[in-house]
Amino acid sequence: MQAWTLKDQAKYPTKYVMSPYNEPRVTVKAGEKVTIEVNDAFTGHLQKNGQKPDSHKYPYANPVTGPIFVEGAEKGDTLTVEIHDIQSLTGKAVTVIGGFWWYFNRPQAPAAYNTFTGLKFPEEASIYPIVDNIIQFSDKIAMPYEPDIGSIGTAPEVESILTTLPGPHGGNMDFPEMTIGSRAYFPVNVPGALLHVSDTHARRGDMTFHGCSILMQAKVTMTLGLIKGKKLNWPRVETPTHIMTMAGSSSGITLEEAMRIAYVELVLWLMEHGFERWEAYKLTSLSTLRIGNPWVVGAKFPKEYLGKASKKRRSSGGGTGGCASGRPAMHRRGMRWRGYTAIKGDRAIHAQLSVKMHRRATYRSFHVNYRNCWAPPFSDVLAITGAKLLLHPCLAGIVAVYAFRLAPLEVHTLVLAAALPVSGTVFLFAERQGANADRIAAAILVSTALAFVSFSTLCWALGIRLPG
Repeated sequence: MQAWTLKDQAKYPTKYVMSPYNEPRVTVKAGEKVTIEVNDAFTGHLQKNGQKPDSHKYPYANPVTGPIFVEGAEKGDTLTVEIHDIQSLTGKAVTVIGGFWWYFNRPQAPAAYNTFTGLKFPEEASIYPIVDNIIQFSDKIAMPYEPDIGSIGTAPEVESILTTLPGPHGGNMDFPEMTIGSRAYFPVNVPGALLHVSDTHARRGDMTFHGCSILMQAKVTMTLGLIKGKKLNWPRVETPTHIMTMAGSSSGITLEEAMRIAYVELVLWLMEHGFERWEAYKLTSLSTLRIGNPWVVGAKFPKEYLGKASKKRRSSGGGTGGCASGRPAMHRRGMRWRGYTAIKGDRAIHAQLSVKMHRRATYRSFHVNYRNCWAPPFSDVLAITGAKLLLHPCLAGIVAVYAFRLAPLEVHTLVLAAALPVSGTVFLFAERQGANADRIAAAILVSTALAFVSFSTLCWALGIRLPG
């Protein structure tokens, strides 16, 4: 078992980002156990009651331990982190009151807000002893010692992300479930995975409203493993009693959208446990929603129901390439439609939120498009729909010729009027399918032109001579 201490870490420049460009400090084999020491969010320099944070010793929050290079890890794999133990290094915990506005605004905002309102927050640290798994908060209040890792994740593929921020790589999630006895799963984006660990807590509450939690320096023992060829979109965690999928807000993803992502990921995980898609969808009624910090949510499901999937999986909506309507899936080897990918085999559907969906993220559009698990290509459906609807203006033109003996200009005007429902229907269809403005305009022009061509062709085929 390898060990990495804060003394070892101090030999290198302190890092405050999770990055593919950070040089690995420890190398382990898959399945190997490792013990690391982790600093608290304040770099461990607050050791006395009343001490104020020193910006020279604490320029940023959540200094990194690592990264840890895992041999054999490749992009597209999943890194497993089994947490065996989290022990306090000093036998005490620390907290301060973070500027209230900081936790709800960008870091540049607090000074202006606090100056405007005249608010002044106490900066002095409070130190709490940890004895016999009890945090002595005051003479009358004792908190249970329930340690966790607040910020943990693999390196993103191309960018460096602050350890105070969450993302698909992990990062600052602040879930109490990231604790002793849990197994976490992270996507591998770069060779070696590069696991970063920081921000250990003695305990924390949901959302960390006062912005700090009860922090501590800790010694963490864990086993790092690999699931080859299994690609994750977002981190997952498995406790002795629950499974939980996580998602975070960021640029283009609101917290509301993150909730949907977390629940879609939960449905996909339940499908991996043998549940049919819509059975898993309904089973979310057994789930609970956890809030890590103001940017991260987790969809949590009790493990006692796993392994109780229906024995016969329905072909409509199951994992065999069918869809909820019972129609056969098209392009079974994998087709894309509005940011969603139908995957060959039991995985059936893999929800990938596109940029377009971020711009038009409403529950209705998400639900409708996720429900439609198959769709033929836009051009095919347009051709079929247009061919059916073109019968309307053609028949109108024939009636005009025989019944009313109209002049050619009047006949073509009537055909144009009859073609308007066609164009309107094509427009609504194209807009619903997410086509851009150019494609919609082209569809309208083509459908209108086809109306005239179809009418003239039908008249020629029937030997009808337009009145002159």
